[in-house]
Amino acid sequence: MCWGSEADNGADEAREREEARQGRVDASYGKIDEIFGGYDPKTATGKQFYDDRRSDYMGWATPQIERNRDRAFEDLRASLARAGISQSSIASDKRAEGEALMRQAMVDATTKADDHAGTIQSNLADAEANLRQQAAVLADVDQISNMAMAQARAKSQPPLYDPVLDVFGELTANLSTQADLERRKQARYPSGLFGQSRSDTLIRS
Repeated sequence: MCWGSEADNGADEAREREEARQGRVDASYGKIDEIFGGYDPKTATGKQFYDDRRSDYMGWATPQIERNRDRAFEDLRASLARAGISQSSIASDKRAEGEALMRQAMVDATTKADDHAGTIQSNLADAEANLRQQAAVLADVDQISNMAMAQARAKSQPPLYDPVLDVFGELTANLSTQADLERRKQARYPSGLFGQSRSDTLIRS
């Protein structure tokens, strides 16, 4: 009996099966690289993809911020006019405050745009890593390819955007109190341009 020959044949078959299996695993890795390669931020294509996602968010957020600013400035103009202080130092301070709020709102929006792009990048990286683990187990090129395409489509979508916070809401807060203080200051230090003081009248009589 040729026990040694049969054992050698079995070992050869097992080795061949494992080599074939590893070949399918490597081919699966290749499919994953092909599908997810366009999302690699180290490549020009991947960098452009994430820049576009940032632009998408800014294109969504900026008009809302501008509408909030315009509405707040219109409310401010009306409030200043009602209080009779449209040309006062309070008015100048409030306008400067509104411009500062606008600048900060745009900085915050840019930060959120970066966060959204980062979230997409992280989701894609997690999906790719998970697919590689599954590829090593399944060794099925077609299945992994289909899974990779589905995951890439799903994970490359932007997350839901939170509503833009209206940072201009406090622009007209306490304006009536400030107007009262302004009028008291003016009353305390009259310009002397209108009317005469009592001492002036006594000197001339």
